[in-house]
Amino acid sequence: MKIKPIYFFTTVAILAALSFAFTKGSGTKSKIGHLHTNALWEMMPEKQKADTVIAIKQNELAKFYDQKRSEFNSKWQQYVADSSLITGAIKEQRVKEILDLQKNLDDMPQSFEKDLLELKDALYQPIRVKMQAAVDKVSNAQQYDYIFDSSYGTIIFSKNKSDNIMALVKAELQLN
Repeated sequence: MKIKPIYFFTTVAILAALSFAFTKGSGTKSKIGHLHTNALWEMMPEKQKADTVIAIKQNELAKFYDQKRSEFNSKWQQYVADSSLITGAIKEQRVKEILDLQKNLDDMPQSFEKDLLELKDALYQPIRVKMQAAVDKVSNAQQYDYIFDSSYGTIIFSKNKSDNIMALVKAELQLN
């Protein structure tokens, strides 16, 4: 038996309304707020300091890459200039050395990107925790039930954790 979309959405809406009514009690009204976390994120002085550290690391990695690229170019030019004069094992060894340098240069951007992501995570995580703690503190002090993040349209604070109606909807759809 196939459930028509209109019936499904109507059922979900009714269940949500009933769940909300029972969890909040009659006559009480939820206090809802919103916050644009992207704007707040950009205002955080710790974020600006972290961005400076990240930029310094990016410059350091770029200089290292340029140095290795220059080293590769020098060895390549030297090999081209000497290629008619060298033979056998020496030529083989120099070709291998140049190919290894090229492979290292090809692998560097991915390795550098991984390092930068790890650094960003390490620097940004405490800032995210600090922001969430501030949201929680203000929301509790001002007695908000829900705070929506207007940057993404998601709930970032919920006073009443039992308002999740997933179990009710799963039961209605017989998905247990």
